[in-house]
Amino acid sequence: MAVRRNISQKDLLAEDKKPLSERNAEEKAEKTAESDEKGEKKKKEKTHIIPVGDKMEYPENEDEHMMESNTFLDIVFDENFEYIIRNPIKKFFGCLLWMFGMTVLPIITFFMYGFKVKNKKYIRRIIKSGSGALTVSNHVHMMDCVMACQANWPKMSYLPTLHTTFQLPYVRHIVHLLNAFPIPNTTAGTKKFIEEMDGLLQRGKFVHFFPEGALWPWYDKIRTFKPGAFHFAVKNNVPVIPLAIKYRPRKLTKIFSKHPLVSIEVLPPVYPNTELPTKKSVYDLTQRVHDAIAQCVEYNNEKYFPPKVKKKRFWQRSAKDEIAEK
Repeated sequence: MAVRRNISQKDLLAEDKKPLSERNAEEKAEKTAESDEKGEKKKKEKTHIIPVGDKMEYPENEDEHMMESNTFLDIVFDENFEYIIRNPIKKFFGCLLWMFGMTVLPIITFFMYGFKVKNKKYIRRIIKSGSGALTVSNHVHMMDCVMACQANWPKMSYLPTLHTTFQLPYVRHIVHLLNAFPIPNTTAGTKKFIEEMDGLLQRGKFVHFFPEGALWPWYDKIRTFKPGAFHFAVKNNVPVIPLAIKYRPRKLTKIFSKHPLVSIEVLPPVYPNTELPTKKSVYDLTQRVHDAIAQCVEYNNEKYFPPKVKKKRFWQRSAKDEIAEK
């Protein structure tokens, strides 16, 4: 913030006599100081309220990724790429991996993060109906992909992911067997991707998206949702099931980890409004799902992580404080 000061006539004359270069340099210094202060305020707003091991600062741009991955293979994701596995042998090994993962991973996530799923009845109802569905959640944990699959189980989930994941040797084969497929970066590949997505939803499959895009570990607020995934829900007239990833404070297990416990609350399915035009229906669906998850996460934070208020000592208390408490 710029501080006002009383300037006399002598000071004004002295400033007028200064060369232009000096005056421009002083103005630039003041502007940079103001921008630094604004940046510090934004950083404070971006920091989380939940207690974690180390304080984390998040980027100003919501689309910026915090986790970097090195890519090694140069693969073209065009119309010839196999997005969905159709080879029966690969499908068999993929099913074995799913069964093994859904047996072992729930044990790991429970002991590491106390993970649990609430309101799974909404998932069961959609499975019984035989309809396809989109499931979406906030992207705030390194294992939130695994946790979303646990929430959808016994229905296997298909997972669109960054194309850079499929440029990693060995890893790309494993994630492909687990029903992950890349979001292409070419026009021809995008057309094939849309066809595959429509086919999955029409065949009654579950597809999970992270509409926030970038992964921000341990972030406790909901960022802007991209509308891309919701186009598929409107086009194929399938429900969107919101999965709210929330945190709980540790009690007895504080000695083992400083990170909070994690849970997913399955919210009631949200259906597209077929009476609206396509563009308005996509925007309406995106907004309703975003608001549902945001409301759930905000209520959870207020319940488990209320703002800390320092209590005044008895010698610091005034009559106004006593009246306010009453």
